[in-house]
Parts: sequence; C-alpha cells; structure tokens
Amino acid sequence: MSAARPARRALRVVPLLGPLLVLGACSEAPEAGPGEPLDVTHTHGLAVDPEDPGRVFVATHEGFGVWTESGVERVSESNADFMGFTVGPGGTFYGSGHPGRGEDGPSSVGLVSSTDGGRTWEPVSLSGEADFHALAADEDGIVGYDAATGQLRLSPDGEQWEDFDAPAGFLDLAADPRSERFLGTTGQGVLVASEDGGRTFEPVPDAPRLLLVDFFTDGTVVGVAADGSLQVGLGEGSWEAAGGRAGEELQAMTVGPDDTVWVLDGQGLQRSTDRGATLEPVPGW
Repeated sequence: MSAARPARRALRVVPLLGPLLVLGACSEAPEAGPGEPLDVTHTHGLAVDPEDPGRVFVATHEGFGVWTESGVERVSESNADFMGFTVGPGGTFYGSGHPGRGEDGPSSVGLVSSTDGGRTWEPVSLSGEADFHALAADEDGIVGYDAATGQLRLSPDGEQWEDFDAPAGFLDLAADPRSERFLGTTGQGVLVASEDGGRTFEPVPDAPRLLLVDFFTDGTVVGVAADGSLQVGLGEGSWEAAGGRAGEELQAMTVGPDDTVWVLDGQGLQRSTDRGATLEPVPGW
C-alpha cells in the first residue's frame, strides 16, 4: 500500500452489503483535464498524500483526483473507472478497473500503475483478465481480490501471480504497517486475518462485523462496522466503539500518516483527528 508504510493505506469498496454500501455502476464522465474540477459520483479508494496530509487522493468512476479544502480536482489524464486502488512501496500507485468513456482497451484493465502521482497510468499485468476490487501492498508484494475470477491473487512484483481461494469474496484489504500481516473483510462483513502474506485467511475471533478496515501507525486496527460505527481493536480480542459514526452509502476509508481517519459516505468526506471518537465533514467536497 512506501517507503513509509502509512502512505500505502487505501480502502476499496466492492459488492453490495447491507444498507450502507452502494454498488457503483460504471458511468460516463465529462471531458476534463488535469487540474480541472472533478465531479465525483462514486469513489472506490482513498489515500492520503504522504508529502501533504491535507491532500487526499480519490480513485473514482470518473478518473483519479485529489481533494483539498479548495475542492476536488482531476489528476489523471484518463477518465478511467477505478474499482481498486492502493499505494505501494516507494509511492507507486496501483489500480484496477475499466477504461473510461472513449478510451480503448479491454473491458478490465488488470493491474495498472502510476509513478507520477496518478497523472498517467501504465499496464502492469493481467490486462483483459483481472478486475481487482480490493488491493493492498507491502514490501513483499501485492495482494488483490479479483472480482472477475472470485480468487485472491498474490504477486511479488505485480507481474507474476499466484491464485488462492477467497473466503466469500473481499470487500476490503489492508496491510499491517509493522508486520507481514494482512486483514480483510468478506462479503458477509467477517474480519479475517492472514499471517502468511495473504495466502490464507482465518476469521478474527470476537471481531465485530466490519465492512472496511485499516491500521493506525502503531498497528492498532480501526474499522467501520455494518451499523456505521467506527470500531477500534484493543488487543487480545477486545473491541470498542470509538464514538464516530459514518452515514449511509459508505464508500471508502483510509488512515493517514498522522493517524487522521478519513471516511467517505453519502454525506461526503469526513475526518477524525481523535482516533475515531468524532467525525467531522470537511470543506471542498
């Protein structure tokens, strides 16, 4: 998901689960270039700019953009429909989805990457084959849930892949900033953990039903539950409601390098600077 692990965090929302989630359909976007306002209908991924925690990258059905308090502007030259997004080591962006309106290529772009902050994207592998709806990365490689095959796919370099059975599909994946551990949420909202780099996952005992999950920089788990509440793992299997609550039409969540929690729902983009105790809407969305 970087040289600095916190920069890798990004959350992706995939199939419909309960009243909070909206299954985004591919949509046509107006012609616009980098630096112009981006009219966002649905977002499948967020990541905080590691160089500036006041900027949040957004991977949308209308292309790739960035939020600041001045608004959301387009970053990408393409209006590709992003379904999965994460930031890898060294700041490389990885994405997946479909071509935008008027763009050539197969219906599923496979894995694509950007090394210029999301302005341009190049194919890496699995073009025409994979449609990753959840992605996470660490120094050992990339883990992705391929909605086209229903499998979990692992790669050390984004080019060579191993396939594994996925438990009931994945809504989200996240990499532990301090270890090789991965967490995921399944289509039933079950929190699952992998201690072997994403090859196998087991349910986390006594965890609440979570839709989205990520990590604070100290390795503490934070997630959004099916009722919208922000939940924090206290260790040894105990959890507590942090206090903040997301609204309906939940889309994405991420934690920044300063431990700010960002949540996007039908009300807009919100942030918490107190580890989830409160959520406040931000200007410019």
